[in-house]
Parts: sequence; structure tokens; C-alpha cells
Amino acid sequence: MLGPTVSVIIPYFNSEKTLSRAIESVLNQRYPILEIILIDNNSIDDSRRIACEYSKKYPDKFLLLSETIQNANAARNKGLFAARGLWLQFLDSDDEIMPDKISGQISCIMEEDDAEVVVSPYTRLFFSVTKNTWIPIVKREISTDFVSGLLHSQLGCTISNLWQKKALIDVGGWDNNLTSGQEYGMLINLIMHNKKFAFLDENKSIAYLSDDSITQPKNPEKEINLFINRLKYTEKIKKLFVEKGLFNKEIQAKLDDIVLKNYILTYFRLYKLKDKVLSVGRQYNIHLSFKYQLKMYPHYIYSKYAFNTKYKYVNFAWHFFGHLYMLMPLK
Repeated sequence: MLGPTVSVIIPYFNSEKTLSRAIESVLNQRYPILEIILIDNNSIDDSRRIACEYSKKYPDKFLLLSETIQNANAARNKGLFAARGLWLQFLDSDDEIMPDKISGQISCIMEEDDAEVVVSPYTRLFFSVTKNTWIPIVKREISTDFVSGLLHSQLGCTISNLWQKKALIDVGGWDNNLTSGQEYGMLINLIMHNKKFAFLDENKSIAYLSDDSITQPKNPEKEINLFINRLKYTEKIKKLFVEKGLFNKEIQAKLDDIVLKNYILTYFRLYKLKDKVLSVGRQYNIHLSFKYQLKMYPHYIYSKYAFNTKYKYVNFAWHFFGHLYMLMPLK
């Protein structure tokens, strides 16, 4: 099948355990790949050696770059501006794509020749210690409605979508100031610039989550910054809807619900730093009822203490009553 050229961009940081899997998933693509760009983002493990080995084995296929700014979006931008392909597949170094992922999206592009981004769903996997295997915890569907897609994170993700290089450059590339939800910052910019979206409901991308990604944050201060980024994201959504003439009371209520959910879950997760979390809440004028705490508390207890455990219901009951001290009225 003749079609547009595609460059694959893989930033990596200390990814010696997973980088080969990501690269092999690209080499196994049925659609011909113009180039694979590997961007080292200050790795100190064996990742660079692995990248060099692939480059030596396929000298005409690989381009090795480095980005000293410790930031995933900065590394993506390095690949974005260096890429020779008309279309770009971004892939995180711990994830993978199925062999017919890109070919399917290229077929979609050839049917809708004015498309500038192809949105597709993805699966998120979590390693179950008790079952000793990877299990799906999220099969993220897509929505062709921008309102629903943005509110419910149903416009794909960085690795599941296929992106036109020109469209990304037109909107200024990836936002280096975002440390989470980078793809939705990009998607909002594309929508605001009236870029053309195509939708392909084929799940061909797999994102892997480690244990500490789903339970306890490694860096509490970073977790607070992630929460602030989510608040900024909802503000950008509101601005977009206002500019597009789509804003109404229903959307405001949905945005409020998203903010409250993130607020209370961050409060629970970072209870030892609750004063800082509450300070952010006051800064953004978030009003949280005790009733909403009660609503979210069981979800938090289950996800942190019961999910992926052998005796999940026993653990849930034990920790449910053991952490009731966190349920205090927020001012």
C-alpha cells in the first residue's frame, strides 16, 4: 500500500528493561516506517547501549538524538522537528503497538485525506502480582464528540493517535510546561486551531503501568504539581468551550465534578501533606462538601489497599475502617 511517510519517535529515560519491546513493536509494523527516532532524555542505565545496538543493526532506519531538558514533551519536540515523515507515531519507551496499528490508521487517512490527527482507543495494563501476569485495568474507548471526548478522556492518547507533523508544528509543538495529560493539552490546541480529526475505533496500542504508578506516588510534591496541571487542564477546556460557543451549565457541572474528584483523591493520597493540598484548593476556589468525601472514600481505599491483592474484600474492610480519620470536613 502506497501512502504518506511515517516517522516513529521514542523518547527514553532509564528504560533498559522495556526499550527493546517498544522498538520491536515498531520494527514489526506492516506499514513501512521511514525512520525510528530514539531520543535519550538523560538516561544513566543501559538504555543508550540498547539504542546504539539497534542503530548499528539498522543504520538506515534509526536516528539517535538526545535531549538534556528532563521533560517528556521536550524530548518529543526534539523528535518532532527532526522527523522527515509527514505523519508521526509517538511511542513511550515502556509501551508497544500492534503490527497493524499504523497501517490501519494510514488507511483511515487515505479515506479522509484532509485528516490531521487520527484518534484511536488504547488499553492500559497493570501487572498483577497475585496472578503473575499483566491484566487490563482500562480499555479506553473513543468519542467522536469533542465535548464528551475532552471531559471523559476519550480522544485517545499520545501513543494511540497518529499525528500529522505539520499540524503539530502549526500549534507550536508539545507544551514543555505540562508534566501530565500532555496529549490533551495538544488535543485542545489542535481543536482551537480547527484541525481536522479522523476517528478509527481499533484498539492497537498498549500502555503498561507499574505498581507504584497506580497506588502510591513516588514524589508527593510532584503529585501536587500533577493536581495543579489537571486544574489548569479543566480551565483550558472551559476556555475552549466558551470560544466555540459550546459552554453551558451542564458542562460546568461536569467540569466541577472532575475537579472535585481529583481534589479529594489527591487529598487522600497525600494526606500527610493535606495542608498543601488544601492550600491549592483555596487558591483555585474549590469548595468540597463532606458528602463528596464520603462518596470518593471507598474508591480510594479499594484502589490503594484492595486492588491486586489476594484477599481484596478483607483488605478493603480493614483499611476502610482503619483510615476513617481522613474523613474530616474540609474548610
